[in-house]
Amino acid sequence: MCSSMLGSLVACGLALLVSMQSWALPPIPTESGFRGSLRVAMNVTDAETNLVKGIPLGDLGKERVSSVTRSPKSNDDVFLSPAGSFSYTFADQQLQLFLSGGPERLVTLETLQEIGVRKAFDTLGVFSLGYVTSGIVPQEVWEDPYDATTARDDTDQEFGGARFVWDKILGLPIEFLFQWRDMDIDKERSGAALVSAGTLTAEQATLLERDGDDYRTELRYTWQKSRREVFNPYVGYTKADRDGDAVKNEGVYVGLDAAYFGGPLRVLGRLRVGNRDYDERNPVYGRRTDTDWYEIALNATLALPFGNGRWSAVGGVAYAEDNSNVRFHDQRILLFQLGAQYRFGKLARRGGPPGGRPGGAGERP
Repeated sequence: MCSSMLGSLVACGLALLVSMQSWALPPIPTESGFRGSLRVAMNVTDAETNLVKGIPLGDLGKERVSSVTRSPKSNDDVFLSPAGSFSYTFADQQLQLFLSGGPERLVTLETLQEIGVRKAFDTLGVFSLGYVTSGIVPQEVWEDPYDATTARDDTDQEFGGARFVWDKILGLPIEFLFQWRDMDIDKERSGAALVSAGTLTAEQATLLERDGDDYRTELRYTWQKSRREVFNPYVGYTKADRDGDAVKNEGVYVGLDAAYFGGPLRVLGRLRVGNRDYDERNPVYGRRTDTDWYEIALNATLALPFGNGRWSAVGGVAYAEDNSNVRFHDQRILLFQLGAQYRFGKLARRGGPPGGRPGGAGERP
């Protein structure tokens, strides 16, 4: 879906799991130059899902299901993951080019990479425009999730799209985000096994097609309680305009991101709660697969006493759950992460959020 050149660039921007990517934009540094970070971590996952296989680095779901009416079984995995963010700043123009990534849906470890540009204006605020893609780590899903007769074959769920962010709107601590993604399933065969068995008609199976467009809008407020404490409450709206009417859905969510900066220690937390309401009944069950979901995550970065402040220990824990009207569609994940991070280029000072915002040096919290 991406050119080989863009794929190579995106490979440098992988970010997985508990790497907390707040929508709040970091301040554009006041010094020109190249900045970035690289991270490698060991991840331990305990997951339950019937809908996805996982990611190229780790498995979440099992190949076989005994019935399309049963809840998913638990699956454990241990794997390494790389992460990174890169930027180049033109300070005199208050312009920054960046490459970054992060989790899009924690419960399935779906990741997103972005390459784009940020520009600050004196009175209007900060604008960010980027191209988003699944890159070289697409979500791995099942060709036919409802095949209970044999080991299921996996296929890639890829996407490309755009993200626009307007931060510090007219000088206020408010941020607006709009994101669009064109979702593509390489081999879409949802319901094929049930059509072969005579349980579904071919027309009913078309209601299960997962290709289409996803949209997200979000409005976020920044409250800096002190130099060391920052809170970001937000509200968002999602819409999945998929080809299959039983897969089309829309929903709302609320969340709170919090950051604490204590000298060499940075602690970041997130809580999100939302829902998805589907347009039509799933023909396999005769009911809609409406879902309530939540995510909770905590991670920390501790600067190590060597390497001139460039080396840090990183760790985190997260839990996410989808509760659907249909047990087969329930999903859950518990994950732990422990690793190391190296920052290169020009470093931002630690101990507080420069410019009144979390992050710094082109990094997001």
